[in-house]
Amino acid sequence: MLTPPTDRKPDRKIAQLLNLGERAAEHLASIGIYTESDLRQAGIVEAYLQLKAMGYRQWTLLGLWAMWGALHDTHWQQVPPEVKEELRRAVKPAKTPTKRKATRKGNH
Repeated sequence: MLTPPTDRKPDRKIAQLLNLGERAAEHLASIGIYTESDLRQAGIVEAYLQLKAMGYRQWTLLGLWAMWGALHDTHWQQVPPEVKEELRRAVKPAKTPTKRKATRKGNH
C-alpha cells in the first residue's frame, strides 16, 4: 500500500503536488528531490528520514503523510489509517537493547 501508482506523469515540481508547498519543496531540494519522479525514486520514507537527519524538526508524521498523499493525489487528512500505521512503523527507530550499568553494593 505504500507504493504509489505509476500511471501518472511524474514530472511535476514538488510545490505543484497536493499537500506540499514551497517550503516543502525547499526542504526536499536540500536532499536532491525536486520533482514528483525524484520523490518516487527516493521513496517517501527515505526522504522523511533524510530530512529528519538534517535537522528539519518541523517534518513530523503529518509531513510523511503529506508526501504519501502527494504521490497518491490524496489529502493528507484522508490517508487511510492502515497506511498511517505502516508509515509509522517504517520510520520508527529500531529499539536496541540498552546495557544497564552494574552497581556495586557495599563500601566504595
